[in-house]
Amino acid sequence: PNYARIAEFCNLWRNYDDIQDSWGSVLSIINYYGDSQDDLVPVAGPGHWNDPDQLIIGDSLTVDQAKAQMAIWSIMASNKQCYFLFPCREIIAVNQDKLGKMGSRRFMNNAIQVWSRPLADGSVAVAVINVASSAHTVPVSFEEIGLRASTASVRDLFAFQNLGDFTNGFTTAAIRPTGALMFKVTASKQ
Repeated sequence: PNYARIAEFCNLWRNYDDIQDSWGSVLSIINYYGDSQDDLVPVAGPGHWNDPDQLIIGDSLTVDQAKAQMAIWSIMASNKQCYFLFPCREIIAVNQDKLGKMGSRRFMNNAIQVWSRPLADGSVAVAVINVASSAHTVPVSFEEIGLRASTASVRDLFAFQNLGDFTNGFTTAAIRPTGALMFKVTASKQ
């Protein structure tokens, strides 16, 4: 589809299968957006949004899978919806960031996907999901996520915890199978 043309006339569009109540469905949408990001990212922003479909949180997904969906949906960016119902205010703030830029997948292998999104304050939101059946720690380089700084502070958005200052990157805690971690990475003031 010609998404630039669609964006001229629509403020929200769904361009993939309807979500089903399963991790497989959620993951297929995540993979579609990652595989199609070169077409989708340039046209998404304030006033015109891709719609990855509803959150399945609280139903058949595990807590880790729900976190993965919440993290990636927030990285994708969207218009204001009923996000006030969810207690993850910092993650919702990422979703509603006024810069309005859609994030993109920066790394993928058979086990891990790393997504990032630039934020209006110069920080970068990062979602790391584990699509494998075993736990993984993941090294995240600042360059890979689009942060133009060598030192930065990292905040875990699910744990509501500052993890400290890091140089050139950081390594996540172990991410459980089909789970996610989400971070806000802010360049240190020089």
